[in-house]
Amino acid sequence: MTEIENELRRLLRPVDAPEGFAERVMRSLPEQAKPAAITVLPVPRRSWMQQFGMPTAIAASLLAAVLLGQYSAEQRELRAEQRGLEASRELMQALRLTSDKLDKTNVGSLTKGLLVNADGSVDVYFGPKAPVGKENNWVQTVPGKGWSTLLRLYSPLEPWFNKTWRPGEIEPM
Repeated sequence: MTEIENELRRLLRPVDAPEGFAERVMRSLPEQAKPAAITVLPVPRRSWMQQFGMPTAIAASLLAAVLLGQYSAEQRELRAEQRGLEASRELMQALRLTSDKLDKTNVGSLTKGLLVNADGSVDVYFGPKAPVGKENNWVQTVPGKGWSTLLRLYSPLEPWFNKTWRPGEIEPM
């Protein structure tokens, strides 16, 4: 037990009235308020369990378990509802971001009509409108909205691993 619990037990324990307490109280009462006879009974010191019994303790424990279970279930349901609302907000945000129709979102080695430079490199163009004659090497972006690039390499060659080759920087045109 903690020090606080011990102190609380000490302060809240039942105690007998001090000697002569009842007589002093009776002397302080007016004559008409005094009863005909007084019998002072000793207060037995019983624990909560002795006073109310085991069935009451079991009932109280079960009630506490049910209430705690109900509270936990409500909290789980509330968290699930909040996650659902957050997912709904994220979906709506994604739909707003992509509400403009994007016709061309990627360029790859399998893109039909891809223009390859004489040295084997490929120029890729990003923007809301395709440069004339370079439509197959173009990725559409939405004006005023962010975009990002991703370079995916399938079976890269040794220059990639030994870092003697790296993709060129994106340059404004």
